[in-house]
Parts: sequence; structure tokens; C-alpha cells
Amino acid sequence: MAATVQQEVAGLRAFSIRPVTADLVGQAFPVVQAAAPDVTLEQWRAFATNPPGENGMGLVGVFNEQDYIVGLFAYRREPHLQHGRILRICHLAAVDLVDSEPVLQALLQAIEDQAKAQDCSAILMATPASYLKVAAHWMHPLFAARGYLLDSTQIRKMPPS
Repeated sequence: MAATVQQEVAGLRAFSIRPVTADLVGQAFPVVQAAAPDVTLEQWRAFATNPPGENGMGLVGVFNEQDYIVGLFAYRREPHLQHGRILRICHLAAVDLVDSEPVLQALLQAIEDQAKAQDCSAILMATPASYLKVAAHWMHPLFAARGYLLDSTQIRKMPPS
């Protein structure tokens, strides 16, 4: 997913999806802080500037109409005993002052596109403990509508059988 992908969500918002490169790491920090307030700028820079490469790691951002980062995820492609090659989502953040739901929808589509581009048969992401406490939260139906399953430790999407 090296190129920019334009995405329109629900006909109302237009987002661009592209890698978060070294020159965008600082711009992405407020989004990271919203999701993980205890992460310092130094920690974020060290994590985000670790070059992707053969390890199958990368950062992808969702940019709004004004070209500000409003969502991002970190991914790692890895082998899995049961599912073959998987895309593991290490961090996921969607922030928008007006409505985060379209941002999350754009993120989920970008994750699925990345999994397909990386030839992954499943998507796995950690489930924050706080998420499990609010199962009726607006995020859950968005994940479920796209075929994701929530269990006690992760959110997963498997290929249709």
C-alpha cells in the first residue's frame, strides 16, 4: 500500500489512505496520544521510525479532507500456525472531533486492503481491556458488520468458508 488510496465513507466524507512516513511521524503523535496518553513523543518516534522492510511491518494513516491524520494503524505480517500468513494489527486509533465512526470505517477498509495486498488469510488485533467493558460501544457493531469476531483477547476476521 505504497500509493495513496482515496476512500469515500457513507458518501459524506472523503479520506486518503497512505503510509505514515518518517516526515509524518510528528503529525501523527496527537492521534497516538488520544489512544495511548501515556506514550511519550520519544517512544512514538522510536517505534514509528523503525524502518519497515523484510519484517513486514508498517504504519498506515487515514487523512481527512484537510490532509490531517485522523486515524492510523500499525501492522505486522507474520506466520500463524492455524491461519498461515496473518496481518497483526498492533495499534489502532481513530480520532475526529465531529464523528470518529467514518474514520474507523476507513481504517477497517484500509486494514482489509492491506491484508489482501500482503496475501494474508486472517486479521488479528489486540482487544484493549477497556473495550471489553463496553461491548455495546458504537465500535462493536462496526466491527461485527464487517465480519470481525470479538473474543476475550483479540478481534479477528477470518476468510469466509
